[in-house]
Amino acid sequence: MKKIEIILVGIFVFSILLFLNNIPFGSFVFAISMSALLFVYFYLSFAIFNDIKIRDIFKRKSYENLKALRIIIAILIGFAFSEIIVGVWFKLYLLPQYFTFLNIGLIIVFLLAIFCLFKYIKEKNSFFKKALIRIIVIGGIGFCIHIFPINNLIDIKYKKHPEYAELLKQSLREPENFELKDKIREEEIKIYSDKQ
Repeated sequence: MKKIEIILVGIFVFSILLFLNNIPFGSFVFAISMSALLFVYFYLSFAIFNDIKIRDIFKRKSYENLKALRIIIAILIGFAFSEIIVGVWFKLYLLPQYFTFLNIGLIIVFLLAIFCLFKYIKEKNSFFKKALIRIIVIGGIGFCIHIFPINNLIDIKYKKHPEYAELLKQSLREPENFELKDKIREEEIKIYSDKQ
């Protein structure tokens, strides 16, 4: 992994902890680190995974010794990582469809891990070894968030406001209950007015 990638992943994991513990600016740090990681993986994965410097992306000579398979694998890994990151974001913010994003990302990552492992055993190419390391790190983070029960996330995030946490859990079970949504809004107002 590149230094910038290691730093961004580290900040991303740290920001998840900040966010879940309601530390001031935790949400902001989480949003910035997630956005940066999304940008890097979605738009620059083909370059970063193939050791192409950012300033050389538009130079033809940067791609002379690369096989098309490596570029395709890098793009697919970048796409899968982006799906995982969006899934983590959606789950932590209790947004619907987190399950879909995490499933798509994790399935693609799993299939790519098998392919990269097979290619690494066959060719001993460092590209596939580095891809496997990335898959283990990002896929592992995504898998851990995926299997962690959403009710437990709510309990952690809102441990100081158990009534609000219970309302949120109930709203997940009854998404069409508009009276419940009004109660949640009222409880939010109480929480934020108590802080001021």
